[in-house]
Amino acid sequence: MFRTILSVLAITALIAIVGTFGDTLSLLEETGGVLTSRNGLLFIGSSKNLVFEDEIVRARSNIAPTTEGSLYFRSQNAASYELANSDCVSQLGPNSALVSIETQEELANITKILQESGDSSSVYWTSGRYDINDASFEWQNGIGLGPFIPWDANHPNSNTGLSRVALRNVGSIKFETHFNTVSHRYICELKYGQPGEEAEPCYTDNDLVIVVDSSDSIGQVNYITALDFAAKLIIAWVDNPNNRVSFVIYSNTAQSVIGLNESLTISQIRDRVYNAPYLAGGTASNQGINQAFNEFLSNVRAVPQNMVFLTNGVSNIPPDTLLAAQTVHTAGIRPFSVGIGSNINQEELLAIAGNNPDHVFNTDGFDELLKLLQPVSRRVCDVV
Repeated sequence: MFRTILSVLAITALIAIVGTFGDTLSLLEETGGVLTSRNGLLFIGSSKNLVFEDEIVRARSNIAPTTEGSLYFRSQNAASYELANSDCVSQLGPNSALVSIETQEELANITKILQESGDSSSVYWTSGRYDINDASFEWQNGIGLGPFIPWDANHPNSNTGLSRVALRNVGSIKFETHFNTVSHRYICELKYGQPGEEAEPCYTDNDLVIVVDSSDSIGQVNYITALDFAAKLIIAWVDNPNNRVSFVIYSNTAQSVIGLNESLTISQIRDRVYNAPYLAGGTASNQGINQAFNEFLSNVRAVPQNMVFLTNGVSNIPPDTLLAAQTVHTAGIRPFSVGIGSNINQEELLAIAGNNPDHVFNTDGFDELLKLLQPVSRRVCDVV
């Protein structure tokens, strides 16, 4: 599951995960065009790093080097080591933990991300710790800290009670040892990019609006997965520079996180999507559909128009949802619906998809959602 295609993304209110991270549930606020979190995790970037595990086996088997993607979230609050790691898991899911910097490439990526995030003179917990049995420092996954790790002066401390590793971002990155009860801010890492969980680009010029359910029934951890789905689909879509994409979230109300008329870099797309607020209200599906329709109405051009609608439940007012779906379909917009879990009304899902069963996708749960990226992206791009 995500850790690039992410607030991120979101992974922390992804991974709800974006919009509400940390000890206090809080929505992200957009101030001055910059998304910030009052009390929680903020998506700060992503990277793909070479994986060196089983490198000897890989070389002997003539297997190409593999990469692993990570999404990074920075806390706004300080906590002890144990509470920090627990927060990563509770907000982003079981694939998250305090950051482990396993290669020199990842260290360079983290350095760049922190520099670009504009935050300096801060200390962050990592997953590094001292293993008394092996008398060495290792990351939480058991991989030892590499020789490329730049220790600060007088660190690591010889006192084994200083058993946890923190990253100090002052000018250049240095690593230090601290008591695990000391409170620091922290960086959570969420792994992503499993085989078969990638969208395909579309080189036929199209417009696309992705609508994601942000109601309370989703839950924080599942919300990051939904955001990851949206981010990956958007990034694949804009591989064709002639394509345009909008991203809409809805609960009791709806809002456009990315407008159809906006031109964003990949980094900006990830920032917007993974830091999308978790609205945590009802399921006013009609509001989400109407917001998508308004995006098309305000940005008309002569290319196919497509809407992908994600939900895990039944709308609050089904007649209004049906009316909104009919409006979209009558306007010539090609709607597609994705139902997640067992609480879906299949008739409503079919109606949202313009009563075209080929435009309806289902998955048993959020842990399987990213496997729909390839079939959904192919079907949307398949303009008949």
